[in-house]
Amino acid sequence: MRQLRRFLPLLLLLVCSVALATTLSSDQRYCPVCGESIAVQLPMSTNDMGGQDRDLLQRAHGAQVFMEVVATCGQCGFTGWPADFSETKRSKRRGGSGEEADALALTKDQRQAIEGGALLRPEALSDVPFRAEAPYGDLPSWGRLDMLAQTVALRGGEQDRVADIYLQASWAVRMGYHPVHLRGADPSEAQRDWLFGRLAEFTEQATDLQMTNPADVEVWVAVRLLTGAEQAPGDLRCLSAAYGASLMRSHGEHDALLASFDVLGECFPAAEWPGKAQAIRESVALERRYQGLARDGFVAALEAGDLTGEKVAITTYLVGELERRMGEHDAALAHFDHALTLTVPDGLDPWIEQQRCLLGQDDPVLALLLCRGRASGGNGGVAPAGEP
Repeated sequence: MRQLRRFLPLLLLLVCSVALATTLSSDQRYCPVCGESIAVQLPMSTNDMGGQDRDLLQRAHGAQVFMEVVATCGQCGFTGWPADFSETKRSKRRGGSGEEADALALTKDQRQAIEGGALLRPEALSDVPFRAEAPYGDLPSWGRLDMLAQTVALRGGEQDRVADIYLQASWAVRMGYHPVHLRGADPSEAQRDWLFGRLAEFTEQATDLQMTNPADVEVWVAVRLLTGAEQAPGDLRCLSAAYGASLMRSHGEHDALLASFDVLGECFPAAEWPGKAQAIRESVALERRYQGLARDGFVAALEAGDLTGEKVAITTYLVGELERRMGEHDAALAHFDHALTLTVPDGLDPWIEQQRCLLGQDDPVLALLLCRGRASGGNGGVAPAGEP
């Protein structure tokens, strides 16, 4: 009974995750530029049970809506949310001024620019073969979000809105682009029992530290798995390190992930590890590329005075957090310090202090252990950024 009680939080989380998982419905729409038929995904329900990462990613259990609902026309590259596509196929028509008109108010110049190839396949896909009849088809979610940012910018979208989309592209890389299966072969029954015991133990520790944000709990579990890998017996050392590193990757804690390479390198055949390590570094670099594009857009919006009220403080914090994740710690410190001088929403102050604590530490894993190990006193965080 005592053993069952230890696993109860994990079992409850699994049951709730299944019951409240995101559901989507497919619908047929038409591109407002070229008239191509396209299937779009409509969200029917979702949840926020996965908690919130420190760069404001609100995580669902099940499908992530922001990764599913953006659609790209395979023919011309026009990208948007479902409402941006026509429900019925329409022929081009001209308004009284001679300008081509449609329900989405695309101007003649915008339409011609898109038809002329102004939207580019994402740079990271430049070497990936594509079908000549659908050059923009079959893009991964982060690729569609890249195309969406280009489309919104071409249509004159605000700088912070475009930055928001690039931020979502970085989230999509984190959530959906894991080129290497870090966990290796499926564990044996004895290994699973050992691992579940550690997960229950570390989850209980997080509860004792008053962590109520599930994303923070998972990062804490990852920290404890990585710091405990050295003491784990035999083959459990690699199991502990691999699961800890995998959790770090899924939450975008890149410095801690890369710091685990020394242990991970011993867990794979010598001929395999260099290729796996390079693939992981490339996925991290891709996420950081989109974080950089988001940061630049948010900074431009702040400098232009486009933001007001609490959004100034939230965005200033967010810029600092993106810089921390990109390894630009001096710039991050300046933005965190500036955010502390502004009026911030409830719950953001503890996050700023904890993220500021992570800067300048020699060991990123131990830094997370130190800075997140303080009793948090609540969930923290703010309303998520991003297009609803």
